[in-house]
Amino acid sequence: MLDYFTPEDKERDDNDYHKQVRTQAQQPTTTPDDREFTIEEIRYAVESMDNKKAPWENDITGDIYNHT
Repeated sequence: MLDYFTPEDKERDDNDYHKQVRTQAQQPTTTPDDREFTIEEIRYAVESMDNKKAPWENDITGDIYNHT
């Protein structure tokens, strides 16, 4: 599913903005309120998605995630 809905990420194709975003994304978060999501939090978020709506531009409904 990810191969279909997400483009290939090639660092050589980055423009200046993308280079900056890539650099920032590789920096560790150091604020006290940043922490990893737990499996329970992820499961709850996926299970609470409305199965009849596509919450993102990719048209993937909650029902698809609930069956993977």
